[in-house]
This record gives sequence, structure tokens and C-alpha cells, in this order.
Amino acid sequence: MGRYGVLLLVSLSAWSVGARSFGQVASGPTAGAKPPGLKAFVATGDLAGKSPDLVAERGDRPTVFLFVPNPLWSRPVARFMKALDDELAKDDKAFADVSAFGVWLAEDPAPLKEHLPRVQSSVSFRKTSLGVYEGSKFGPEPWSLNDAVPLTVVLVRKGRVVKSFAVDPAESTDVFEVVKALRGG
Repeated sequence: MGRYGVLLLVSLSAWSVGARSFGQVASGPTAGAKPPGLKAFVATGDLAGKSPDLVAERGDRPTVFLFVPNPLWSRPVARFMKALDDELAKDDKAFADVSAFGVWLAEDPAPLKEHLPRVQSSVSFRKTSLGVYEGSKFGPEPWSLNDAVPLTVVLVRKGRVVKSFAVDPAESTDVFEVVKALRGG
């Protein structure tokens, strides 16, 4: 292999290590913990127009919580959420009772109450409802969310956190890691 081949190989290896920061940054509650309450205004889906405690509402049913700091909302985050939603919507018995909630975190949540239904119209989520946390822009304190992460994914099953993922960058290929964890693998 010539000098340029080695240089290319080293460059690609360094890029792939740097680009794969999935799960290397802490964000979200630890595995095994009971998820804290999460009261949020739901703008789309079956609970639209209500502000329930989403954790209590879901009970023991499997749930995926997706926390999006509004300033970090981007097309890659939307693609990740859509790819995950598509996986959850497949005709798969393992995901029959799974629901997902995209919860935006913002300094001023009021405009998002009107904007999120437009996001739903554009992206066409089937198993993901969209809402906004009406408290601190950093999210509910007990959830330990990192506001520098574009997307935090928290999987809850049987009233316990299965795993939390800090997704940065939001690459749709990382969806399979989330689905694998949701399946119990």
C-alpha cells in the first residue's frame, strides 16, 4: 500500500472514530432507575391538547422518550426520529404496544405548541407523539438531560429505564442500536 493509501486509511479511521460519539456522552437517567414523572404538553397524537404525566400515562407499557433541545433541532435529528418511528411502526409483535414521545425543551414553549403539529404534518410520524416540556429549558431535573446533546433517547419498559442514549450526531444508522436495546438485546 502506498503512502497515499496509508494516509487515506488513517484519515478514514480517525473520521469514523470521531463521527461515532453515539452514547459516549451522558444524558438521561441510568439503566434500572424508575423514570421520574414527566408532565408535558402533548401537541400531536392521542393525547393532543393535554398535559399529562407521560410516565404515569404509559405505566408499564414500553415507551421511548426523545428529548430535543429546541435550538439543536435539525434535519439529522428529524431523520433519526423518523427512522425510529418507521421501525416502531413495522408490523412487529415486539413493538405492538410501544409508543414514543418527542419532547421539546425550550426557553419559551408556547410557540412550539402551534409549531409541532406542523412538524407532524411534514414528517408523518405514526407511533411518535410530539410535545413540549413546559418547565425549564433544560428539562425536568431528575431526568439528568444534557442540553448540549441534540437528542436524548430514553427507553422505558415495565416501569424501569432500560437505557439512555445521547445521540450526537443524530445518524439514522444509530436507530438500530436503540431498537436492539428496546428488544432486550
